[in-house]
Order: sequence, then structure tokens, then C-alpha cells
Amino acid sequence: MQVNKLEIETPEVILDERPLIKTVKGLYMGNPVAVQLLKYCCNIPDNDMAEFKKEIKALEKINSPFVIKFYGMKTIAGDLALIIPYYAKGSLYKYLYQSNAKDSISWKLKKELAIGILKGMQTLHQSGIIHNNICSRNILLTDSLSPIIYNVGILHFENTYHCHDDNEPTNYRWTAPELLRGETLKISKKTDLYSLGTTLFEIAVQQLPFAECKHMSDIVKKLIRVEKAIIPDSIPEDWQSLIARLWSTDPHKRPSTTQSIGVLNGNLDLKELEEEEEEEEEEEEQVCIQCSHRYVDLSCIKCGDKLCRTCFKTSHMRGRCELYQEEQKKQKERRCIHCPNKNATMLCIKCGDKLCTACFKLSHWKEPCMSCRKKMAVQSGERECINCSGRNAVLSCIECGDKICMTCFKISHMRGRCAFIGRKRSIFIKN
Repeated sequence: MQVNKLEIETPEVILDERPLIKTVKGLYMGNPVAVQLLKYCCNIPDNDMAEFKKEIKALEKINSPFVIKFYGMKTIAGDLALIIPYYAKGSLYKYLYQSNAKDSISWKLKKELAIGILKGMQTLHQSGIIHNNICSRNILLTDSLSPIIYNVGILHFENTYHCHDDNEPTNYRWTAPELLRGETLKISKKTDLYSLGTTLFEIAVQQLPFAECKHMSDIVKKLIRVEKAIIPDSIPEDWQSLIARLWSTDPHKRPSTTQSIGVLNGNLDLKELEEEEEEEEEEEEQVCIQCSHRYVDLSCIKCGDKLCRTCFKTSHMRGRCELYQEEQKKQKERRCIHCPNKNATMLCIKCGDKLCTACFKLSHWKEPCMSCRKKMAVQSGERECINCSGRNAVLSCIECGDKICMTCFKISHMRGRCAFIGRKRSIFIKN
């Protein structure tokens, strides 16, 4: 819906300003409104902008007292303007940390705020919409202190076009660790649930998570190392348990918005959630461990893997399972190093070679093997080749006693080319 009768107050009253969005006060049909100006929208590809406008139109159809209403959109001086209601109390962030009422917020009000936010997120998730930046700065308050979720989907542009400010308190504190570690690049309801846990922490403790960190890079390091903000014992146990579960490193263990509402209302015990998860895990065990979408038909008698018939043929038939390959590797280690078709029956105590009986008689029985010769030729403290001085000596000439590397031995000593043998021959000829 295009809005034509829109006026922006002059001088400009800035309600909120971020790297990508500036929110100013305006008038629409004589009533005060908030105007969100999406900066640099001319630089955003048409496909992304069309997807964003499509999401805004979907939000216009949502009818929830806890999700922002959209009056429409308009282009102003090259910037895309989104027109939303104006709330004089501002954001939940301002109310929690900057208002005079921050010291007198009762647990009854905190519970009402939390359940209102969860119901708003429940409506978004049921409509197939991911917020991707739920936090206290993106929650407005009505005059009756009812929470209103806004800025839905806008963080996608901030992530894509790197419009972050290191001083922003909402950059990474609410981001799910699997996104920061690169385990997944796709936002989902589960990543929203992690952010919700941090938002509940804000409401309960009235403190930013990792408030002791002065730089955003320190927060990112903590999150990558899966460190979590300390949940104080002073808050109710159901809040402690719920926040801890929403912060779970396994996204599948994070309770849904419906389950979270049940926990805060006292209608659902987290122990029941654990029992449901155990039942789901038992059901998952009946699914093929490789493809995860077909039921188990066979179990490998070697390693115990439960697979469907297709995956069994691909990875286990004819001895291709990992356990079989490990056994084959051990068998290869037991083979004779000279003739791999026979098992080793002898071990040279000097060089450690594993050989069959026949090869041992041929190469080790009467005289030392080449490996033994190398070890016996090199004496401690005299390891440097006397010819090249760059390689270690591995051989000692039995005629002249020179200690040399294999390369120099081939050049100067092999086939009787050492200087000592040359002198012996010349003397013999003269005589």
C-alpha cells in the first residue's frame, strides 16, 4: 500500500538510528507515526529488495496485538520508507536500562512482557516468518507496557551488506553460536529461539549479556567457544531452566514458543520436554543413520550401523563398512614387507622389519639386512656426510671407513670407486 499523505516533521525528530535504518517521527493523516528510512536501498539487488517487499506484504496480513502494524511504504529521496505506528514510550531496551522505572519492574510485569513477546514470535513462526534479530531494541512498548515486535527481517540486509557498528549492543550478543561458528548459514526458527532466550535474560536480569566485555570481538570469541552468560540464582527457577534450554548448543533441544509460554504459565514442566525428546530420539533411531529419511531395513553385523537397504548396498555390502576397512588395514600391517601375499612370521630385532619365514632366510639369516647395515654404519656424533656436509651419513665404506650419505655413496663409492680402493689397485699394478 502506497502512502501519499505522509509528512516528516521538521526539524527532523530521530527516534532511532542504526547503520542501515533511521527511524524518524512523522504525520500521516494528522496522526503521529514512525517512519523507518531504509538507507542505501538503491545499492541492494532487485531480487533481495523484491523478497523484502514480499515479506512486508506478508506482515501486513498478520493480525496480532504483539506484532507491529504496517500502514504502508513509500520512496522518499531514494530511500524506502516504512510507515508504522508511533509509540511514545520507545523500545524495551530504553525502558529496561535508561528509564526511571528500571528499578521498579515487578516480576508480574516481567512475566507479562515475556509472554507477550513469545506470543508475537509464535504468530510470526506460524506464518512462516523468521525475525532474525529479536532483542530488546526491536521491541516497542505501548502506553500500557504491552510489547510490540518490529524490525522483522531487516537484519538480513545488515548481515548481507556488512552494515554493522561495533558499538551496537545488538550485533552479536543475540546471534546463535551455530551461525557464528559457520556450522550453518541458514537462519531458522531455532536461531530465533536462541535470541529469545537472550531477550528473556535481559528482562529477568535487566542487564545486557556479556556486559563485562568492552569489545564486540571478545563477545564473539566467547560465543564461538560456546561460553554463556551467567544466569543468576536470584531469578525464578522456571526462568533459569527456560533460558538455559533456549541457549542449548543443540538447536533441536530448544523449546518452541508454544512450549516456552507453557513453562512460564506453569502449564508445562521441562522434565516433560526431556521425556518427549527421549521418545523422539527413540523414533530417530529407527531412521537410517546415513540418509536420515528412510526407515531402517538392515543392521551391519560388523559395526552395528542401522541402515536402509539402499545405503547398505552403497556403503556396507562387500565389506565396505568402516570397521571392515580398519580390520583390513590391521591385516596389511601384519603382512610381510617383501611379499604382501604372506603374513609376517618373523621380526628383525635390529631393524624391526616384519617378514615371512622365506624372506627372513633370504635377507636376514646369514648377514645383516640393509636396514641393519645403515644403523650399524652410523655412529653417534658422526652423522654428517663427509662429502656434501648437507645430509646425514647413512652408510660407512667397509674399505676406507668414510661415513657418507646414500647419494654420495652411489657417486663416489659404489662399484669400487672410492679413493682407497683406487690406491690399492695402483699399488698392486706397480708391484
